[in-house]
Amino acid sequence: MKVAKIFASVKSQLHVSKKYHTMFRQVFVGPLIHTDENEKLIAKERIAVFVEDGKIVDITENLPKNHISESELKHVFKHFQPNDVTILNDGRFMIPGLIDCHTHAVQFPNLGVGYDKYLLDWLESYTFPLETKYADAKFAEQAYDSVVKRTIGIGTTTACYFASLYGETTTILAEKAAKLGQRAFVGKVNMNIPRDDGYWESTEKSIEDTMAFIESVERIGSPLVKPIITPRFALSCNMELMQKLAKIAKAKDLHIQTILAHGVHLEDSELAILKEHGTAIIHCPSSNIYLKSGLCDVQRLRANHVKVGLGTDVSGGASYSMLDAMRSALLVSNCLSMMKDDYTPLSYEDVFHMATMADAAPAARGGFRGGFGSRGAGDRGGLRGRGRGGRGRGRGRGRGKEDSKEWVPVTKLGRLVRDGKIQSLEHIYLFSLPIKEYEIIDKFLGPDLKDEVLKIMPVQKQTRAGQRTRFKCSKEVATAIRGAIILAKLSVVPVRRGYWGNKIGKPHTVPCKVTGKCGSVQVRLIPAPRGTGIVSAPVPKKLLQMAGIEDCYTSARGSTCTLGNFAKATYAAIAKTYAYLTPDLWKEQALAKAPYQEFADYLSKTHKGGVRAAEVV
Repeated sequence: MKVAKIFASVKSQLHVSKKYHTMFRQVFVGPLIHTDENEKLIAKERIAVFVEDGKIVDITENLPKNHISESELKHVFKHFQPNDVTILNDGRFMIPGLIDCHTHAVQFPNLGVGYDKYLLDWLESYTFPLETKYADAKFAEQAYDSVVKRTIGIGTTTACYFASLYGETTTILAEKAAKLGQRAFVGKVNMNIPRDDGYWESTEKSIEDTMAFIESVERIGSPLVKPIITPRFALSCNMELMQKLAKIAKAKDLHIQTILAHGVHLEDSELAILKEHGTAIIHCPSSNIYLKSGLCDVQRLRANHVKVGLGTDVSGGASYSMLDAMRSALLVSNCLSMMKDDYTPLSYEDVFHMATMADAAPAARGGFRGGFGSRGAGDRGGLRGRGRGGRGRGRGRGRGKEDSKEWVPVTKLGRLVRDGKIQSLEHIYLFSLPIKEYEIIDKFLGPDLKDEVLKIMPVQKQTRAGQRTRFKCSKEVATAIRGAIILAKLSVVPVRRGYWGNKIGKPHTVPCKVTGKCGSVQVRLIPAPRGTGIVSAPVPKKLLQMAGIEDCYTSARGSTCTLGNFAKATYAAIAKTYAYLTPDLWKEQALAKAPYQEFADYLSKTHKGGVRAAEVV
């Protein structure tokens, strides 16, 4: 009698009708964990999920908490076939399908290979040689079949795939995903910058093959699999190709991946642009660490209202498991919390939301969202049961709260600058006053000042086995970068620019030939006609651009592969532009008192904030 009452109670709470009897084909009963749109973790002790043709059509949360045996509970769903009712055992639970927003299907055979190199060397030595093998359809079919089965088997129900340069074999990946029921966005890679190994294509062929690939995916006819426009990265595509791909994406209403993927080093102004256009960043913590790309500050991205997803980035990442990606995201965030003051690391709720809700995934724009919080009947959702056992360095790291602290000058010059007695850097340079506080530079240049990390030097640590060179993806890195930025500010120098030929327009080149030297490296800067551009290696070119020089010839001697000496020699040459007086500058200038003399009485007074007894001059 008691059991019968329980059955009646379950039936009434499920509102089982004849319509459901004929439509539902599968029922999953057990605990469910997911996050809502506010990233709040929600756990349900026992619910029933009804699935029709792979779509979740209803979720009932009102199952009684009483302990009912599996046979008794199956009797409640007697209108279903016995094999269509799955009741999870203790220790197992349901979660939304995991969403891998960035991975390379072609690189799975290279998992765990090549972490002794940086990104560009890693691509040349390991990745590109592997990708050329995908011209062989037989090899591609075996590899792609394994990729889709392995990712589905570990809970990835949605994936954003990079494939290879070859459109015909890339279609095989789309076919495998459609056959095995994985939601996939598959991209044929576009690369039109010539390479010595031949792994590139002309602009015309790239566009032609891309259109053919899109049409072949459309012929598959699967609502789960879509083509996605995939320019590889900045070093492999020119602007002409990018513009033509953008036109295809607009005409076909397709998503674009890869233009911004990791987003490790972005300025606030760049984040504002991403927010404005709704562009997402895919956080790939494992890849960023193994390829030494940096630590992505997800909290900063989210504070700037930029959408962030999670990716494995195989084979830059060492695992195709999204669970490992979640763990790595927590690890990176915890490391950042040790490097920054007042920093709140990501929580497990945050990374679970990133891996299942897919706000940043292409699918989100197409009406699909992960999780269960916003799903209505008829949405197609991935459902997984889990058991207990079972290069380039950019600029613009986010400034911490330390910059907001009140500046208390410790030098006479600092006091004069803070109190407005000195109005410009030119006034300081005129009297050759040494700058000992970087806040002086911040005062005059402020947000207009840009910095860029050229190189982080390795360090050595004494171990029992001797000295060991370590790469610097640790808490010392941030300290080193902050120290280098402070030193760079203290080393700011005026740059004199001049003309080549007639003095028409604004100054555009160095005023005369200048030479700088550091170690064995000697750099010579030579004036160039307007429109020439900067004829230089990448390191001097970067410095000359930041110095405001538009046209310049350069020559270098010595061991220029030593990046530090190369950059310092260029800096020394730029600094010498003010070491010479040209005839047009031979003007008489009235002798004026130096600021320390002019404001001697003012400096002798006691100021609010105090001055240290042993004040630095």
